Amino acid sequence: MIEQKLSILIADDHNLVLEGLIKLVEKLFPESTVDGVTNGKEVLQILKTKKFDILLMDLDMPEMDGFDASVEVLKFFPDTRILIISGFGDEKYIYHLIELGVHGFLQKNAQPEELSKAIKNIIKNGLHYTDEMVRVMRKGIILKSTKPNFRLKSELTQRDKDVLKQICLEKTTRQIADSVYLSERTVEKIRASLAAKLDVKGTAGLVRYAVKNGLDI
Repeated sequence: MIEQKLSILIADDHNLVLEGLIKLVEKLFPESTVDGVTNGKEVLQILKTKKFDILLMDLDMPEMDGFDASVEVLKFFPDTRILIISGFGDEKYIYHLIELGVHGFLQKNAQPEELSKAIKNIIKNGLHYTDEMVRVMRKGIILKSTKPNFRLKSELTQRDKDVLKQICLEKTTRQIADSVYLSERTVEKIRASLAAKLDVKGTAGLVRYAVKNGLDI
């Protein structure tokens, strides 16, 4: 359970949807503060004056859409994690979002429990990849004919692969430590080593690299 108070920003240009999401998130996370804006430009404006832990954002908005806003937020406000909530569920949209580096995606018809789980996973682990997102990633790899990096496979130890598998399953450091019978400190060292070996940043980068390069985990 997330005990700390979160600062949550929601962006959607439909007032009924925005107000509904604000009320839902306040109910799911009663200790948190929730603000709402109606487009990407307003997202950037409020981020200049206030820090947010997570941004829940629609894609189709006036002034600046969710795609362009995501690029700017990831570049200038990297500590704010992004969960896209949209009615656009086409594979091309999902794949583009993954390529941008957003931390999660949900359809607007998702259940409240799914939203709660996504927010908690992103805050704890840095990402929330659904089965649909992983499937789209794999399909995108095939369509783009990405060649797996076999050299890196041989450079990863079995311990590296064990930890990477647990990371891809969205496990916390403590859960990984219990699963592979290591201390939390050792797990963090292996995580840092993996990031250096694969030349990526953060948990999301590790997961994306593992899927894109067909690492046998």
